[in-house]
Amino acid sequence: TVEAYVQRALAGETVRYDGPVHTRDGTLHALVTLVPDRDAEGAVRGHFTVVVDITDRKRAEDALLTSERKLRSLLDAIAVGVVVHAPDTRVLDANPAACRMLGLTLDQMLGKAAIDPAWHFVDEQGVPLTPAQYPVRLALDSGDAVKGYVGGVRRPDLDHPVWVSGDAFVLRDAQGRVDEVVV
Repeated sequence: TVEAYVQRALAGETVRYDGPVHTRDGTLHALVTLVPDRDAEGAVRGHFTVVVDITDRKRAEDALLTSERKLRSLLDAIAVGVVVHAPDTRVLDANPAACRMLGLTLDQMLGKAAIDPAWHFVDEQGVPLTPAQYPVRLALDSGDAVKGYVGGVRRPDLDHPVWVSGDAFVLRDAQGRVDEVVV
């Protein structure tokens, strides 16, 4: 409670918290800092209160969280496998459909590079592809989307490939650098 924060400030502690602040104009979300006010001998004689209105930031954070929850729900619900790779091809994220296709849990996939021996791609004749022929690498090397990729994924738990058809594309940051590759 606010009273507890005030007591801590009066005991000599600088206290920061955020929460609703009621004003005569309405309620805002604020970052509040209570700073002990000390006399010349260092004894606390009160506190200063600094209030920064962060209502717009809080609304933006809430909107972002809502958007992220919607996106995660969509990715989890679709039957299409989605794997997100870092620029070095490590797996950053994958949805349940991709995990089922590759025969790995998300925990097993996270951090694996595209060339990890837990799986590998084969062409339509069953010949293993080089890592340079994997869709993530093709998208990274060309910088363009790879459309209609067809290949087989060899898993250690199956005696036949899992055939996939899909696309890969590069996502870039504000400076134009490769941020992620989505397959």
